[in-house]
Amino acid sequence: MTIVLITVFFLILWRSRICNNGYDGYMSREQTQMINGIFIILVFLRHFNQYVQLNAVIEVPFLYLNKIFGQLIVTTFMFYSGYGVMTSIMKEHNYVNRMPRRRIFKTMLLFDIAICLYVVMNLCLNIEMTWKQIILSFVGWEGVGNSTWYILAILMMYSFTYVGFRISRNDLIKGLLITTFFIAGYILVIRKFKDSQYYNTVLCYAFGLWYAIAKKKIDNKILYNNNWWIAWGGQRLLSQFVHTVVM
Repeated sequence: MTIVLITVFFLILWRSRICNNGYDGYMSREQTQMINGIFIILVFLRHFNQYVQLNAVIEVPFLYLNKIFGQLIVTTFMFYSGYGVMTSIMKEHNYVNRMPRRRIFKTMLLFDIAICLYVVMNLCLNIEMTWKQIILSFVGWEGVGNSTWYILAILMMYSFTYVGFRISRNDLIKGLLITTFFIAGYILVIRKFKDSQYYNTVLCYAFGLWYAIAKKKIDNKILYNNNWWIAWGGQRLLSQFVHTVVM
């Protein structure tokens, strides 16, 4: 796995170029998909590690990095999801009304198809499941051998966004405040019932929402004026806040 990780690292660097004057397309659909693609590979390697035992000395670097990365490998998915939803709301007047079909039900459908396959596989392998476990697995509260926390978290984020902006009647700031309030409430409640992975990355979704609406001002302050130290300092403060308050 260490060799695979090194290969991925060199593929990332291959033909990469340093942009000296800033790059205003850093949040474009193409760019974010490429970045998420890198983290999809890391997610795959992390899940693969759960099914095999890596005891060779050469695997020590991978196991060490895998432990350090932890839930960080899904933060881009949360952040870009929040950013994408917010930019769509800002561009399309009726986007909020279409969210149940385009975001919530579509995501749940794809997830539930995978759940059905897991249930069939478990039946074929004589793996015991309860009816309660099977029913709750379709909304991500329980699992039937699959990972559940991310799907539950992202479905809740989409639902909070939909309800928040329906209440605000598309008032952007009011909708953001209501959605953020719901997300904070989710963290406070879910941490009493589930492990930390169910809530310790969802603030990235909220940050993505707010970043979308503040992007132009942030770019003018940082990107076009080369004030990189502001971004670096803000990232450090934000990381410390999440580690101290949420984790």
